[in-house]
Amino acid sequence: MARSGAYMANPDAVRPLLSEDEWGFWYEGRPAEGEIRDQDGIVIAVAGERREGGDYAKRMSRVRVWNTVMNEHNYLVRNWEASLSEPVRRVREPAFAGSPAGPAPERRKSP
Repeated sequence: MARSGAYMANPDAVRPLLSEDEWGFWYEGRPAEGEIRDQDGIVIAVAGERREGGDYAKRMSRVRVWNTVMNEHNYLVRNWEASLSEPVRRVREPAFAGSPAGPAPERRKSP
């Protein structure tokens, strides 16, 4: 994940999988000591370059989450659950001549 520019929720689990240079570049905001490659092996940073935005703590301190529930949430959930618990009512479509649900077509009488 780090090599694609994303962070893991538990950075300590990632640390053993990255070199010291990669850890410093991705998580500590240090300049790269050598080439930093992405997950496909393509060079994305050369020695001396820093990741834009700073270290992990600085980047995460700017993340904001808007997590609210609209006023109608409980009403909608109750009604949705109620509709799921009701038996299915089949609506009979209008019958047309020749359909299994409709009247049989008139037959001509033989002379």
